[in-house]
Amino acid sequence: MNRIPFDDQYHALISRCIRCGQCTYGDEAVGYEPLCPLYKTYGFFSHSAGGIVQMARAVYEKRLGLSEEIRDIVYKCTTCGVCEEACGIINASGHAISPVRVGNFLKELLVEGGVEPPPPLGEMYDRVLKNRSPFGSGHGERTAWMPSEIRDRLSENPEVLYFVGCTTSYKETEIAVSFARFLAAAGVAFTVSKEEWCCGMPMSMTGQTKGLAGYARHNVELIRKTGAATVVFTCPGCYTMFKTYYPEILGEPLPFKVIHATEFIEKHADGKAISRKGNGIRRVTYHDPCHLGRSAGVYEAPRRVIGALAGLELVEMRRNRQNSLCCGSGRGVVEAAFPDYAGAIAAERLQEAAETGADALVTACPACKAALREAAARLGREMKVLDVVETLSMENPDETP
Repeated sequence: MNRIPFDDQYHALISRCIRCGQCTYGDEAVGYEPLCPLYKTYGFFSHSAGGIVQMARAVYEKRLGLSEEIRDIVYKCTTCGVCEEACGIINASGHAISPVRVGNFLKELLVEGGVEPPPPLGEMYDRVLKNRSPFGSGHGERTAWMPSEIRDRLSENPEVLYFVGCTTSYKETEIAVSFARFLAAAGVAFTVSKEEWCCGMPMSMTGQTKGLAGYARHNVELIRKTGAATVVFTCPGCYTMFKTYYPEILGEPLPFKVIHATEFIEKHADGKAISRKGNGIRRVTYHDPCHLGRSAGVYEAPRRVIGALAGLELVEMRRNRQNSLCCGSGRGVVEAAFPDYAGAIAAERLQEAAETGADALVTACPACKAALREAAARLGREMKVLDVVETLSMENPDETP
């Protein structure tokens, strides 16, 4: 799915990189400081989006062979998208080639050339094929998170399908419960499918894309059969796969609308205050997930939802929105392969959140929540880490908030 025509046109496009290094930096709001996790950690141009683009160019020109040295750089890219904010997307003749896609394409070339991904990622791919998720749990447990009162509210003629995603289904299940209760309380005719498969992002991000098209077709077809007009996601990774990549993989537009949960909540709140859980939290700071913010352009909806929660104050971290620092997880892929590297990035972000004086760090991504919560535990911080939907109180499921 990251396949780029490996031809002279491709070479001409990536040759436009002039090694300026701007792909690593934020904008004037943060004093043009480095934001690329790879470059921030290692400090060499080779360890940056521009460096990865130049490696891909050298491979094309046969000046560089595929190797584990290349692998150990390119697989540390978290695909946070800082490079695309700073450098922009290179367009020509209908092709859009971004630094992130060049990196993912290089991973595909490595796999095809016999250079295996870091071992945990090969095992992750095997689990996706076996269990339809990157985790060890069997597919039959995908909806085990669902309480009976939600199961009883699922509609046979849904307007909305909630695509839960693997991390939320198996690991961060409170997010799924909280959002399903919101849908019930809002009076939405919705359903959840036990036949949902992994969206395929772990396959895309590791260059192990064999079978990815089949996963995309399966998920689109099962949603089509439900008749739902809208698909809602609490996982930005799943959201980005559907919104950006599935139409490319399948060669046709999706037959339904896709939207992130925070956008959906904002719309259904309709300007009214939303009740929140009485958990002692008064002041929060918000972490922009990379695949929701820079990848999908959703910055304000989560903040407006937080703003609608009565008695809750939002304080911004210095690096926010397009200048947000990545949590380091890389959709769980980078964290699985390079835990110390990913953990150090998460720790820096957690420290920045703590400096705001907030009671809680709120995000809108299950992978970000997990990475930042684990960082808080390692650092001995008492700061709570929550998803936006977990702050909502849906005590009466028969009343619209």
